[in-house]
Order: sequence, then C-alpha cells, then structure tokens
Amino acid sequence: MIQESQQHFENLQAYLEHRFSAIDHITPEMVQKAKAQYRKMYQSRYRKQYRERYIQVTFRIEKQEYEALKSIAQRQNIKLTTLIKQRALQQQQAFDETGIIKESLLNIIDVLEEAIHEDESVSVTELLQNITSIYERLP
Repeated sequence: MIQESQQHFENLQAYLEHRFSAIDHITPEMVQKAKAQYRKMYQSRYRKQYRERYIQVTFRIEKQEYEALKSIAQRQNIKLTTLIKQRALQQQQAFDETGIIKESLLNIIDVLEEAIHEDESVSVTELLQNITSIYERLP
C-alpha cells in the first residue's frame, strides 16, 4: 500500500475522504490532526516542486553597491532582487547579441579575405545585407 505522504491528493477534501473512509466515528480532533498532516504533506510537495523549478542564487556585494542598487530600485518602484535579476538577464542578452555580431563580422572578414586571396570579386549586395543585419542588432 502506498503511504499517504507519497500519494497525491487533489485537495484537502479528497485527502480527508481517503483518510476517514474506513472509520465510523470521526472526532473534531481527528479532523484537526488530519488537516495538519495534509498541510505538512502539501507544503513538502510544494517545496520540492519549487526547488525543481527554481534555482536560488546567493552572492555578496559591498554596502556601497547595495545602497546604490537599492536607490535605483526604489526610484523604479521595484524590489531590489527584481532589479538585480533584470540587470543580469539584460547583460546576458547583450552578451548573446555581441556574440552574434562578432560571428557576423568574422563571416564578412572571411568572405573579403577569400576574395582577396582568390583574386575574385565580392558581391556588394551580399556584403551590404550582412552589414545592415549587424547594424540592426546593435543596441
């Protein structure tokens, strides 16, 4: 038989019905205990699912940096942690964009070097499209 703590009950009512299905006389104390047990199981399951979905990141900054960030967050009416998360994600996005721009520039350089080495002409239209694409990616 599966232990109750490992079973998933849709809601408190389902748990209570399962728990007391074979009992004829149910006291208010029994119901209170069962509700407390359900709450404990529910919280445990919720925390486990939360840990599987989210990662907690902890780091230390100097007080001056903290005060500066706190001031910015207050001016923007957001939590400090929200501000820091936004900035980290923006930095990552900018880094990703920079990588794409560098790759595109290297591609143009390769095409030009090959054309010079092979003494061939270069498609000006293609180069212009590549350069325009890079320009549009700039922040």
